[in-house]
Amino acid sequence: MLETSTLLNGYDVQRASLGTELDLSLLALRLGTYKNIAEADLGWVLTAGVGFNLWAVSVDVAGAISIDDTVYYEGTEYPRTLRLNAGLS
Repeated sequence: MLETSTLLNGYDVQRASLGTELDLSLLALRLGTYKNIAEADLGWVLTAGVGFNLWAVSVDVAGAISIDDTVYYEGTEYPRTLRLNAGLS
């Protein structure tokens, strides 16, 4: 809950988040949400992910999408936050 400044002038980060993970040994399912409460115009973001643990290799895929914030680009409405992340370790 610590408010921190960023390299972007006038943009601060203070994140409230909640999440859970269901670990089924070889498979992990994750769900969560977060909000940057330092910026009043940003809404909640939903997150989801899946992880595979195969002996000495772990593969993770996760995504995030804003649920009430949109931007318009060339007449089409898009979520303000849309992320996809993949990792191999």
